[in-house]
Amino acid sequence: MNRDFENKFVQITYCIEAAHQRALQKANKELIKLYWDIGKCITEEYDQEDFEEIQLQDLSDFICNRYEGLNGFDLENLSMMKLMYETYKEHEFVYPLVFQVNWINNMLILQRSKTMREREFYLRLSIRENYSKKELEVQFNNQTYRRHRELTKKKSNNQGYYKDNSFFDEYTMEFLKMS
Repeated sequence: MNRDFENKFVQITYCIEAAHQRALQKANKELIKLYWDIGKCITEEYDQEDFEEIQLQDLSDFICNRYEGLNGFDLENLSMMKLMYETYKEHEFVYPLVFQVNWINNMLILQRSKTMREREFYLRLSIRENYSKKELEVQFNNQTYRRHRELTKKKSNNQGYYKDNSFFDEYTMEFLKMS
């Protein structure tokens, strides 16, 4: 095959891959929006004292019977949809991030983060690094948020002395145990 044609063909495959990636992102956003709306509906419409786990299981059964073969509406997921809505509904700067992260990572962040700042940190990190579930679990296991907070706190304490010296970046300071 002619080399020029091969290069042009490769360019076309890049276009295909980019369009595929955009389609996946849009589908994910719509899925998370659906889960958000379901969580909102459960919280606002049905969340009374008499609406307990039994009714949530009934809702799961109803959805699964109505849309046979459609996954994602079991008791655990419905509970997580409700938790997601209740957790982020009043945090206007954080909840838009939720729509940019896949459902598995959203659940992991909800389950493993203790504060809103920690959730925001892991949401932003997941978006920036495009983490898989395993990669995000590694970040939690390595306590990346705690280490980030400590580093930020130390940098702000040392800023007066080091701020004008570009030689002392965070890696050098960490190596020297000065940060």
